[in-house]
Amino acid sequence: MPLTARNKQLIVTGVMVVIIVVGAWLGFEQYKAVAAQQDKVTVAAEELQAAEQELADLKELSNTMDSMSVELNNVRSSLPAGEDISDLLANLEAIAVYSGVTFDSISVATSGEQTAIATTGEEVATPAGVNRINLAISVTGGYQNLKKYLHGIEQNLRIIDVNSISISEGGVYLLNMQTYYVE
Repeated sequence: MPLTARNKQLIVTGVMVVIIVVGAWLGFEQYKAVAAQQDKVTVAAEELQAAEQELADLKELSNTMDSMSVELNNVRSSLPAGEDISDLLANLEAIAVYSGVTFDSISVATSGEQTAIATTGEEVATPAGVNRINLAISVTGGYQNLKKYLHGIEQNLRIIDVNSISISEGGVYLLNMQTYYVE
C-alpha cells in the first residue's frame, strides 16, 4: 500500500500530536518537580529565617543573662552572707573617720523577725532568707560632717537604711539604722 500525500500528512500530523502530547506531559512533570523544589526552597528559607531569629533571641538572652549576673554579684555584695558585724562596724568607722564624725556609742541588735521599717514607718516583710541587723549609733561632729557621714553611708556598697536621726544637746546625733544579710 503506497503512501499517499494525504496519508503522509496524517502520519506527520499524528506524530506531531504525539510529540506535543508527550512533550506537554513531560513538561508538566518537570513543572511539578520544579514547583515541588520551589516549595522545598520556600520551606527551607522559612526554617532558616526562624533559626536566625532564634539565634538572635538566644544572643539577646545571653546578653541579658550576663548583665543579670553582674547585677546579682552587686546584690550579693550588698547583702553579705552572714551577719559579718565586724566588717560592718569597720566600714561605718571608716566612713566616720572620712567624714569627720566620731562615734560616742554603738548598739547592735540582730533580729530574727523578717520585717523592716519602710520609709512610711510601717513594718514591711523582708524576703525569705534575708535577716536584718538594727544599729543605734551616737556620733558627734557637726551638721556638715553628719551630712558627709550620711552621704558616705548612702554610697556604701552594703545596703543600710537610716530609719531616724535625732539630735540632743551638745551636738550629739543618734542614728537608728538597719542593714541586711542573707544566711
